[in-house]
Amino acid sequence: MNSVNRTINRSSSIEPASERNRHSLVLQAWEAINSERELEGVLAAVAKMLVPVVPFFAVAVIAPEARKEAPWALHIAHLPGRGDEGADNVHRRLKGTLPPIAPTPQKKLIPYEGSELEAVKRADQPYICDDLLKKDAWFPHEFKLGAVGVRAYTSIPLKARGKGIGVLVFSRVKPDPFRPEQMTILVDVSRAIAVAVANALANAEIARLRDQLEAENVALRDQLSRVTKFEDMVGDSPSLRRALEAVEQVAA
Repeated sequence: MNSVNRTINRSSSIEPASERNRHSLVLQAWEAINSERELEGVLAAVAKMLVPVVPFFAVAVIAPEARKEAPWALHIAHLPGRGDEGADNVHRRLKGTLPPIAPTPQKKLIPYEGSELEAVKRADQPYICDDLLKKDAWFPHEFKLGAVGVRAYTSIPLKARGKGIGVLVFSRVKPDPFRPEQMTILVDVSRAIAVAVANALANAEIARLRDQLEAENVALRDQLSRVTKFEDMVGDSPSLRRALEAVEQVAA
């Protein structure tokens, strides 16, 4: 473990008062999930109650099953407006509001395979970057983070029913490391957000299946309407009978 990238130890001691505050924050996160139907709204509600305790610039859900390598939901804590109207719109409004971090020629690309990031992900541990500028090389996603001015961030795996469903990313525009006690809070809150992500993925799958079923019903009605037209046909030729029998066989 170096000074730039860290993982956390869940066994670190927490004072009783801090423990009560942590439980209160987690409870508020669950309440936010129950009161918000859209994932962007969940992130906005969670940010509202978290930022005063664990300051951050933005929080994003990266769910590969929903949209490959793109934020599925994104909330900017201090962006004018609601900041929860969808990842694409927020990202467009975000561009130009912060100075980007220009990678120097010495910034090499780190492949994910065999990296520390891959190792902590397999262990279901958060990945923490204290300062992008102190890293000699960047992961592919860190070039994107640097492009919008992010300096420090943490990536927390999201799981539902033992299955990985994405990551939750908290970012800062200053080289302000996420402290162990802050990470404990974020990890606990991430469990609540994982439920919201799982529900959103399930709803998206239900919507996809509903659309597919509606399309199949339309196609079936079209086929049946064509079949019924043959009932009024008159003819005794063997070739016509064979054609109509073939139509009946494939109609189903």
